[in-house]
This record gives sequence, C-alpha cells and structure tokens, in this order.
Amino acid sequence: FPVTIDQYILSTGPERFLSKNGALVIAQPIKGTSKRKKQKHSDRIQFKKLSESIKEIAEHVMIVDLIRNDLAKCLDPISIRVAELFKVCAFQTVHQMISTIEGNCSENFSINGLLESTFPPGSMTGAPKELVCIHIPKLEKATRGIYSGCLGYIEPSYTCDLSVVIRTLTYNKKNKNISVKTRIVTGK
Repeated sequence: FPVTIDQYILSTGPERFLSKNGALVIAQPIKGTSKRKKQKHSDRIQFKKLSESIKEIAEHVMIVDLIRNDLAKCLDPISIRVAELFKVCAFQTVHQMISTIEGNCSENFSINGLLESTFPPGSMTGAPKELVCIHIPKLEKATRGIYSGCLGYIEPSYTCDLSVVIRTLTYNKKNKNISVKTRIVTGK
C-alpha cells in the first residue's frame, strides 16, 4: 500500500478492525493465538487447548466487551450483538480466537464518530483503553507509528474495511530502508 511516492506499507495482519457496508458495522477482534503443529494429532490438541484456555477466553471476553462498549457510543446500542464468540480459526501457521460483533448505524451516524469511538483497536490496548492510551507514551521508548493502528479503505459512501496493523513492514523506496516493529520495548 503506497503511503507516498517513496513509502509503502506491507501488512499481513489478519484482524478486521472495522467494516461498514450499508448500515451494518462489523468488528472482529483476535485475542488468543497458538502455533500450528506439523502432526495432525498435535495440531488438534493445540486447537483444543486454545479453545478451552481460561486465560485466553478471559482476555478475549474483555476485548469483546470493550469493543461492544466502543460501538455503543456511535451505533444504535440496541442493535449491537455478538454474532460469533470465541471462534477458533486455523490459519496456515497459527490458530486464532476470533469473535464477531455487529451493530447498525444510528440516525446521527458519522464515520468520524465511529473512528473516534473505536480507535485505537482494543485488541492492541486492552482495558481500560483511555488510561492505557495516557500511559503508553510515558512507558514506551519509541512511538508506535503505524504499528497498532489501522489500514484499509473508506469510500465516499462510508463503506469501509479496516484491518489492525500488526506484522507490518514499512519500506522507504528512496532510502531503500525496510523497517519492522514486532514489539514495543518499555522504559526502565
């Protein structure tokens, strides 16, 4: 994805931050990941462990509740529902726990209100989001930049599809510089 003539972003992040099509808004947080195993039996055990992990389920439900709360600020609160909860999906290299939260636009919907109410992605901040966002700059040595933001498109009709930016490379063609931020190192 070109940012400027000389700068590009390449992201393999699978998490859907938000999509909007007509009045329907969907968020699909991912919280809970386990590596795939080469042997089928071992891989099934990994899948089952993730599906039943009390720790992963607790963290996941916290993010689902956070996103439901964020969406209730800008969508019709009565329409918000969890369409899928704790669904474990097998991808090429990992199993991931994904939920789907849906809601309909309210009468006074605005795309700016949607983004302001939900950004940054709850799966990247945890809860309480507002407090975490205040303390992140105090604790981290480097700014996050594009890392833990979102990437996608917004059409003039406000149809959109945005993913959480993680597992991302930035490339500066002019300087021939590639950078990747895999984790943030905290101060002290």
